[in-house]
Amino acid sequence: MSFHIPMAISLLVTLGWTVLFSMSNTPGVRGYRNLGILASYICLIVFFFRSGWKEAGLTWIVFAVAGGLVYTGWEVLQRLRTPKDKAMPKVGFMHVFPAIALWPIMVPEALEYALAELGVLKAQT
Repeated sequence: MSFHIPMAISLLVTLGWTVLFSMSNTPGVRGYRNLGILASYICLIVFFFRSGWKEAGLTWIVFAVAGGLVYTGWEVLQRLRTPKDKAMPKVGFMHVFPAIALWPIMVPEALEYALAELGVLKAQT
């Protein structure tokens, strides 16, 4: 059982697409991120049959663990930036389990929230 490099490249491309279009507040443009999410799941199915379930599964789980850690990192950032007079948000360290199925959604969301928290992305008013 080994990490499948072509699948990883495909997943990185779909993730890049999703993140790119998640950064927009324009409803028509932002909707294109859904194509990247869908493409991630299609890649899983295609590589499941093309490379075998072990390689595809291991590669998907590596991305899921990384996605869960990215989401936990966003929660840590949010907690660190919360003023002391406000209630501290909780940090969940078990995001890896839902990330097995949801990492294509979780990673762009966490990156978008983190960039908004840092002031790089402006909130739409």
